[in-house]
Amino acid sequence: MIVSFSGRTEADVLLFYPSDSLREQVNGCLCKKSGVKVGICLAKPLPEIRESLGGVRLALLDATDDPAQSTDAFLQAVGQLGGYSVAVYTEQMHDGLELLVRRSGALLLLGPLSELQWEEFFHHAIQPSCREQAVRKAA
Repeated sequence: MIVSFSGRTEADVLLFYPSDSLREQVNGCLCKKSGVKVGICLAKPLPEIRESLGGVRLALLDATDDPAQSTDAFLQAVGQLGGYSVAVYTEQMHDGLELLVRRSGALLLLGPLSELQWEEFFHHAIQPSCREQAVRKAA
């Protein structure tokens, strides 16, 4: 279940500014995974964005509708969590978005994604052992 909140959370996955499309895709995939907590953050002030990232394992930002606001949150998330714990989702490419995301070591997801693609993404993004192996292979 996806829960909206303000302030610090202990969510495994935090969705920033998710469109209805992204909510449906993620909810469809993560409903099957018991124990995965998903939160939604709509905060815009930078201090609130930073506070919301405390305790989060993965930040997933939707840049489809408002790439400027998503970029602000993205930079805060990368600074706090590191690029390997952040991904940007979009259904429409925007100027400079790909370069910014890839330079930070984060993933850029061009959607919509299939349920299988989401399952594989979350499997590697949430499970620490998979993430550590991917980092070691890349190094």
